Amino acid sequence: MRRIINEKYGSLLLTDDDRDEATENLCCGMPSIGIGLSYHGRAGVVVEDEDQLDEEFLEQTWRRFYQKPVTIARTERLLIREMAFDDLKEVEQLYERCASEFLKPFEYTGLSVQEANRKFVGYRRSMYELMNLGLYLVYRVDEAGTAGPQRLIGRVGIEWIDDHAEFQYMIAKDERNHGYATEAIHAVLKHAKKLGIEDVYLRVHVDNAASLHLAKKLGFEPVTDGEAGKTGLEPIADGEIKKARLCLCRAGV
Repeated sequence: MRRIINEKYGSLLLTDDDRDEATENLCCGMPSIGIGLSYHGRAGVVVEDEDQLDEEFLEQTWRRFYQKPVTIARTERLLIREMAFDDLKEVEQLYERCASEFLKPFEYTGLSVQEANRKFVGYRRSMYELMNLGLYLVYRVDEAGTAGPQRLIGRVGIEWIDDHAEFQYMIAKDERNHGYATEAIHAVLKHAKKLGIEDVYLRVHVDNAASLHLAKKLGFEPVTDGEAGKTGLEPIADGEIKKARLCLCRAGV
């Protein structure tokens, strides 16, 4: 067992011995990483060997333990990070700015605080922490590279759905036609490639000409949907959108 000290977050515990009860108890109360595939203890994260513990991974472990959103990517104009529970109200307002007949309602709308908290905790654990995927917030940044509190412009990310990685994105209407969607999508696809994902899929409404054009521009091509047995240019049913007509597209990462 050994500790790594970080000036901002404090201590982080590394251990390869899940039989040491004292160390295992410590793992429950501080950021911790188990080393080796034979480790089956209480550490929050397990890696195969210490070669994986670069600065980015260590910071991510600290932030996840303290429930702070992890930054996924920074580009010349954008900051892309995980969503936090405190962001829900602002994200709901973002959906109003993105209002479209093709957009699903925000999944937290209408929930009580307790219901929203349970839903968010489950999502954070299953997507952000377990799979290192999920939907992220997109901020437009100033020249100094910092995101202002009123500059949330979109949502973008990849979720694991029906045994494949599925891409989703939206940009506020007042922030469109500046290339932000393309910039954000490229950044998240780069993140997916680092995770070893080879193909991602995108469902686009067949009447959404702008999204179909962007999908083609980004290299997405219509594919056959195995379950429906139809080509990507044909309607694919989606139970959450009434009378939805979606085409399924795929692109290599």
